[in-house]
Amino acid sequence: MCGPASAQVVLNSRGIRVDESQLAREIGTTWNGTDFVGLIERVLDERVPEARYTCVDMPNDPPTQAQRDRLWRNVVRSIDAGWGVIANIVAPPPNYPRAVPPSTVSPAYRGGDVYHYFTVMGYDDVSRAVWIADSGFSPFGYWMSFDQLATLIPPKGYAFADVEPAPAVPAPAPTGMTVDVLARAMGGTVSMDRYRELLPAFVNAMVASGCTTVERAAMWCAQLGHESQGLSLFRELWGPTSDQLTYDGRMGNGPGEGFRFRGRGAIQVTGRNNYTALSAWGVRSRSRPVTHVLRRPAGRARIRRVRVPRCRLVLDDTASAERPCRRPQPRRCNSRDQRRTQRHRRPQRALPTVP
Repeated sequence: MCGPASAQVVLNSRGIRVDESQLAREIGTTWNGTDFVGLIERVLDERVPEARYTCVDMPNDPPTQAQRDRLWRNVVRSIDAGWGVIANIVAPPPNYPRAVPPSTVSPAYRGGDVYHYFTVMGYDDVSRAVWIADSGFSPFGYWMSFDQLATLIPPKGYAFADVEPAPAVPAPAPTGMTVDVLARAMGGTVSMDRYRELLPAFVNAMVASGCTTVERAAMWCAQLGHESQGLSLFRELWGPTSDQLTYDGRMGNGPGEGFRFRGRGAIQVTGRNNYTALSAWGVRSRSRPVTHVLRRPAGRARIRRVRVPRCRLVLDDTASAERPCRRPQPRRCNSRDQRRTQRHRRPQRALPTVP
């Protein structure tokens, strides 16, 4: 039932709930599977005609460079418009899907040649990787290289949404946090243009994470400002220091993996276990608010969120927030004084606009 499940993933992502069994009847899926991706396209065209799903065959194995380029353009176009891409694949044992960083667990394909459908639900244009929602094999979601995706589809095909992405709507100017306030809160370590670029995502993530009181906003700014040196560093500086030497064997890291899984992002997500949790959550989904700040090409920035419910309890208690605390923070807190100093820089105006 992987064909109907892949269509269900697309519909679920748009808030449309349809039972998998109902989709199977509409598509014509039997115990022998779904004959070709065009059957799924027909059903999606009936249910979401505005997406204009279109099938593309990839008969050449290996695919030509033109076919690869077209696949990448169509993946980007479809995902940017908010629609997943359904891929019909053939995976022989030597070419079973392999996870790439930040994912660490490859799907458990087995049983010879696998004829299958899965859904491409995201892409990373820096590492040329794609996020796969795979209903058939644990862990059911993982990053895979685009190059491997291009080798898995032939001689089958895929269906993508042939629509233009919606024009970007500028975020409304916040009435609380402004560029000037953010620059002062972060210590002015990068240019005003850079803070202006980061401000909408920074504010949206604060609201999504519930940092809408003075104490929460202050500690949000203090923690991110401390970890990233005012949003100037998005990868942990490496010595290694004595603390960093302890990363091996902790946080899910194996021997010698401390450097590989060092802190990244403004909040410095650290350790294999945290990388895995972030990957499983499903990064680069444009519909999800996030708090993990990353650099993007051409100066673009995105903020990704990992929910830590205990964190809010700490932020509501000034005394707790200013002492070293282990559970809510992504790595060891070793600069209480610096966080206290940054916290007291935050005026009332650091509050985000609450919609």
